[in-house]
Amino acid sequence: MPGVFTWRPGTDYEDRIESEYRFRSRHDGQMKEVGLGWVVIHRSRRGDGSAPSAYIGVGEVYSVEQLTVPIGMRVARIRNFLAFEPQVPFRDGSENREEALRKLPNIAVGPHTQGNPIRPLSNEDFGAIVRAGLADLFDPRKTALLDLDDPELIRDGADLLNLPFDQQIRRMQEILMKRPIREAAFRRDVRSAYDFKCAFT
Repeated sequence: MPGVFTWRPGTDYEDRIESEYRFRSRHDGQMKEVGLGWVVIHRSRRGDGSAPSAYIGVGEVYSVEQLTVPIGMRVARIRNFLAFEPQVPFRDGSENREEALRKLPNIAVGPHTQGNPIRPLSNEDFGAIVRAGLADLFDPRKTALLDLDDPELIRDGADLLNLPFDQQIRRMQEILMKRPIREAAFRRDVRSAYDFKCAFT
């Protein structure tokens, strides 16, 4: 089952969020419910009031280990991380993006995410968040800027929404693993950092 990891910048957990996520043993049950597999990373506004609450990337959890120091801490190891650009707002207009949160009154959403930093995510919500976060990789107006000219990948992205939903999730996971997509995401991040201008001139 896909999941969500809520990450709060500035904690003493020493997370390297693209490769590991640390959590306390009291959340073992939540981690067991999500299991190994794909997760989206939710950056909490707590700890960094200047940054809005948002989903900032997607990665694959491949192992969970107990740490010897400090006692009572676990680490989920993450691979195949892809940052979202643009980052995906926590809410889609007036509606929360996670099914469990949509069932709660607004006043209860913050306490719920704080108490449940590891949460299962429906396939539908996982697909919607990832599509929003990686939309520019399949935007025909931007693929040339990213040197992403593989017609099969562009077609995969364009046709994704037309597939039956169970096939959408499988296809999306296949796309996330493909080297051209990962290389294009890296080029996007570097070129965006330099505002698509030459770093030398």
